[in-house]
Amino acid sequence: MQSLTIRRPDDWHVHLRDGAILEAVAPSTARQFARAVIMPNLVPPVTSVEAAAAYRERIRAAAGAGFEPLMTAYLTDEADPYELARGFADGVWVAAKLYPAGATTNSAGGVTAIRNIYPALERMQAIGMVLCVHGEVADPDVDVFDREAVFIDRVLSPLVDASPHQPQCFVRRRAQAARLLPTGRQAGGASTRRAQGCDLGLYEILPGNGQCTAHPFRQGISLRLRRNLQRALRAGKLCRSVRGGRRSRPFRRICRRARRPLLRRSAE
Repeated sequence: MQSLTIRRPDDWHVHLRDGAILEAVAPSTARQFARAVIMPNLVPPVTSVEAAAAYRERIRAAAGAGFEPLMTAYLTDEADPYELARGFADGVWVAAKLYPAGATTNSAGGVTAIRNIYPALERMQAIGMVLCVHGEVADPDVDVFDREAVFIDRVLSPLVDASPHQPQCFVRRRAQAARLLPTGRQAGGASTRRAQGCDLGLYEILPGNGQCTAHPFRQGISLRLRRNLQRALRAGKLCRSVRGGRRSRPFRRICRRARRPLLRRSAE
């Protein structure tokens, strides 16, 4: 095979929000993608089948013909396993999204401890419903660059062991998290990576000559990759599964070297 043409790809992770923002951004997504997995962290969040169905119709109206929104449920500590199964059986939900409480935008109503949703996860595993994961701890004592790796160690790896047949999609925002993926011990695991993070890094946010002049449209934690990590990610050197356990020596070396310029620059 000489070439592969993707006529209309799918977007596995999109935030369309609601109201005026939805009407403004949905047509842009629909021009590029045939389908998209819609994130449910609205205010209030999408926790019921009826709310998801109504939101899907608003998206269809804003996006126009030819675009299919794939809806997800917002998991809370009180997530009802039967409600999840009903929405999945009715074709309203394709997946459920785990947001650790306080970790990101509109996540205040998210999950405070993974054990609180074990009944929901057991039901999802039984029916083959995908679990989408925002992989980040909300612990203020954990450095912002380490929150995904700590989440993998504390939450994701034990969850994979406990639910080996649970289909999962883990959103990686930083290359550090590439050291562990759920695909090693789990055939249904997948991971996504935001492409702009491979192109724009920390020094595109705070550019040039030691000056802290931020580019507002380049900000966002998903873009905070150091150069060495960007190069390694592009080359595919950081991808490995949870089967390994410890970080590889090249990965540890890259992380140490990547921190030094940032620390020197901060000191200046």
